[in-house]
Amino acid sequence: MIKMSYPIKELPLLVQKNILVQADHDDFLNFCSYPQLAPLCGTNANAQQVYQERCERLFSDELLKYKETTISWRDFYYILHRLISDVDTGELTDEHNLEYYMEDKNSLLLFKLIKEIRTDFVATLGEDLVDLAIELRNYNVLTWLIVDNNIHIMTINPLRLVQIYLYAPFETIDLLISKGKSPRQGDFDWIIRYGRFDILKQIYEKYNLLPGIDALYHALKYSHNDIFIWLYEHLLLLPDNAIRLALENSNLEIVKFLVDRGILPTLEEIKVFARGEVRAWLLADPSRYTL
Repeated sequence: MIKMSYPIKELPLLVQKNILVQADHDDFLNFCSYPQLAPLCGTNANAQQVYQERCERLFSDELLKYKETTISWRDFYYILHRLISDVDTGELTDEHNLEYYMEDKNSLLLFKLIKEIRTDFVATLGEDLVDLAIELRNYNVLTWLIVDNNIHIMTINPLRLVQIYLYAPFETIDLLISKGKSPRQGDFDWIIRYGRFDILKQIYEKYNLLPGIDALYHALKYSHNDIFIWLYEHLLLLPDNAIRLALENSNLEIVKFLVDRGILPTLEEIKVFARGEVRAWLLADPSRYTL
């Protein structure tokens, strides 16, 4: 490791910068520990110039073309250095490293760079990467894998597809549907169970897709009243035991909704299943039930 014997503070700025630009990585880190050189390793304009020139000296144009304006030269340098180091040590595709890359704030950039460094990367690990992207909810990388790398969505694990319907933004779900993976009844059930009313409406508005009548059961069971009412208005159907389910769940809003539409419980059902304010509201007016 090089040690500076000449007083650094007496060196012109251009010479100080050139020392940092030309040093190998270990010496660079060492020089950055010097109080006089530390500012040139930070985030100011002179430091950014140092990192840019180091990148241009050490890395190919094929890698540098991925530099984005939103990423500083300092961050870009350390991203590239880590990736190249992982390639040299054979740890690029280590499971721990893949999770690290997938959780990084610059994950999409990282995977683009990895593919540039290792051209067989996606072809070799594509399905595993899709699985990991869904698990860690990295929908930017997932979209890149499907759109730019032709990963066939039919190979996605059905359980992972459920996770997409539970947590992904509509843009990701829209991509799946446009690629031929329309939601099944079970997928709709999960969407409703987790109260993703926005997703349910967007799927209908763009693709005119609706779940079957069983979806109303799930909306009732999990007290998603807005979904239940919306589904009823679009399906114009109800499960046979809808009023009983509403009674069992003590769901006064839905009980009133059903009674207003002439779907009445029997007096026996009220005695067996209704409680509290639901029971009191129904018994307060004989027109709200049948004998």
